[in-house]
Amino acid sequence: MSDTNPVDLFQDKPKTKIVCTLGPSSDTEEVLIELIKTGMTVARLNMSHGEKSVHEIVFNRVRKVSKDLGIPVGIMIDVPGAKYRTGPTDPGALELQEGDKITLTSDDVVGDKNLVSVAPPGIHIDAELGGTIMVDDGNLELFVDGILDENVNCTVVRGGRLTERRGVVTPGRAPSQKFPDEKAIECLKFAAEIGADFVALSTVTRREDIWTARSILRESGMKKPLMPKP
Repeated sequence: MSDTNPVDLFQDKPKTKIVCTLGPSSDTEEVLIELIKTGMTVARLNMSHGEKSVHEIVFNRVRKVSKDLGIPVGIMIDVPGAKYRTGPTDPGALELQEGDKITLTSDDVVGDKNLVSVAPPGIHIDAELGGTIMVDDGNLELFVDGILDENVNCTVVRGGRLTERRGVVTPGRAPSQKFPDEKAIECLKFAAEIGADFVALSTVTRREDIWTARSILRESGMKKPLMPKP
């Protein structure tokens, strides 16, 4: 585990940090060299997507490139909080138009333009009749027409492209999901074990979530900053 203090790590760097999220198109050594040379000061690994083993490879690659260039770069592990996500669809991408009718369901099904599953189960509990559901970071907006059993019947207010594992939120209402779940605990322990410089906690809605995450990190021997994100 790295004992580097992130404050010391950036003492000669600008106060404003440039955080870059790494993915398949930006995590090669060649691209990392360009990102660091052009000002990236923090590399973000989003644990909501990808395998832990792949993130570990990228983590070590960033450390190597940073050392080779002699330019300090912090690494942030972004831990998924309590958040609903869309399930698989056939076809893999759906084009939703304003006025379309669509049902979100807690049932585990392969969706289509009329019916899309949301996991983990519970969207029918958190949705509110006459309320709004935002999908894919607000790129799609749905109006809740009705709730029946585990189904939430909606009208598309703002359309767009919908694919698998897009975030689903009910604005103004905290999700009823338990936090931390098994995946979040695994990610927090991974951040401590690998020696991340920063840990971000996504979709925080309760102060208790922050306390719980900090407790898990400390039990794993990590005292680095925790950055909650709504």
